[in-house]
Parts: sequence; structure tokens; C-alpha cells
Amino acid sequence: ELAKAMDHVRVVIAGDEVEEFFQLYGFRASAAAVYNHISDESVGQPFAHSLLGEKKACEAISLMADPFLDHSPYSKPVDDEGTVLSAYSILENGVVK
Repeated sequence: ELAKAMDHVRVVIAGDEVEEFFQLYGFRASAAAVYNHISDESVGQPFAHSLLGEKKACEAISLMADPFLDHSPYSKPVDDEGTVLSAYSILENGVVK
């Protein structure tokens, strides 16, 4: 029952946890790791599917980068190089976008 109640809970992570997650994601999604067969991540595949095997723990995870979060000190319309920013999906239902 508790799992059903948490079906659509929005969780915001901050601080060290964000950095730790993106270090894992960045490494596993890097071209060098894929090229050197250290990682087998690819667009359209479940994230960390080779690590999780048949477990589908990541199916419940959707991750979006949103430069326009309300009340965020990091909200901004352009990046440091002047590129216009927009929200985009990184993981959608556990699948790499």
C-alpha cells in the first residue's frame, strides 16, 4: 500500500547526492566508457540495465533537467556560454533519453 501511495512522488535531490548521481550517470553515459566496453549504456535502453539484470528498479525513475525550477538559485535562461536553455529529459521511466 505504501508503494502505491508513492507512485508519483516528486523528489528533489540536492547537494552531494546530486553530484554523486551525476558522476555515476556521467561515467556510464560517457563515450569513452561505452567505447572501451566499460559501460553499455545507450539511448533507448534502461539505465544501468547490465548492473541491475532482471531487476527493474530504475523503471520508477524519471529525471529531468529543468533550468527554470521555481525558487532555485540555479534557474537561468542561458548557460555560461550564452546558449538558450530548456528543460529536457535525462531518464524517462528508467530509460536513457
